[in-house]
Amino acid sequence: MAIPYIETPADLEASVASYERQMADLDAFGAEVAEDVVKLLPRQNLWVALPDADKGFLVAPSKWAGHKDLDLSLYRKHLREPEGSPERLNGTEADRRIAKLGGADIEVAGSNHPAAQAVRQLCGRFGKTVKANARVRVFESGQPTQLNSSVSVNLPTQKEASFAPDFAQSLTIAEAKRGLAIQFGCRPSDIQITIKA
Repeated sequence: MAIPYIETPADLEASVASYERQMADLDAFGAEVAEDVVKLLPRQNLWVALPDADKGFLVAPSKWAGHKDLDLSLYRKHLREPEGSPERLNGTEADRRIAKLGGADIEVAGSNHPAAQAVRQLCGRFGKTVKANARVRVFESGQPTQLNSSVSVNLPTQKEASFAPDFAQSLTIAEAKRGLAIQFGCRPSDIQITIKA
């Protein structure tokens, strides 16, 4: 059975928090699962970081964060599925779902941002280093900011899109532009957004 994707900021928060909890109790999943999951840490291209009052930031690989209802055993199982299998976790789609919710990417290597430090600390806890070109999508406190209106969008590809009011409420204009730019292969500055009260 395929693992469902996140759809809301609450889904993303639950997913990232779940990863942090399970990594803190990694031994409970058995030595084989623990070994395979730790081997994956230095291979992650994109991480997700959410603010946390106690730890500063909670972090998870984007492939995990973009899916709901995972545990480390399922994560390992679904990553081992053959390419193209509907059972395999799809990182591209997970990243697209996360991008829709906003955040900003920063490089992990050499960054003093607390989110980048949290990624390095998580990997370091298991004796691993972060991939040299790894990025972390950082969601700062207060994100996503709500737009209490519907949104009309003009894209440079002569296409139009609109967000329903319930979806628009979970986005800032900058987040909407970034998500659409990824989806339609253009620059955020090429997108015009009109807010309709």
